[in-house]
Amino acid sequence: MKSNSLEKILKLLGAGLYSGCVALVVEAENRHQVVALLEELGIEWYDHVQFMALDSETAIDLALESIDGDLLLVDGLSKIGPHNQEAYALRTFLDVRRNTAGKTIIILDPDGYRFHFSDSDAPFYLFCDFIFESDIS
Repeated sequence: MKSNSLEKILKLLGAGLYSGCVALVVEAENRHQVVALLEELGIEWYDHVQFMALDSETAIDLALESIDGDLLLVDGLSKIGPHNQEAYALRTFLDVRRNTAGKTIIILDPDGYRFHFSDSDAPFYLFCDFIFESDIS
């Protein structure tokens, strides 16, 4: 993914075109590169950028009440189950954040997107806008 494509996403998110949250669907082999670029570019567009890593062992690695960044990057949603308690807690937190002008980008792989955003019983179903890496020019 090119940095100018990610800049467009950050610009559109900041301008309010997206709902305050966007899911960026990235192939697993590109995830680390995309996260690093987003962190680097985010600092140029936002005053305070925070990164939250999720995994199946510790789930949420950052206390939700400690998050106050203008831009929050969430990576690893694909690693927790769509009906896991952490998924529900994160969804609730991001919903409040979205309604108080916080911006969030969720980075996940295609399988994670399918599990979390396409299942009508999952807490992230139709939660926010989404962009597939392959669709970005």
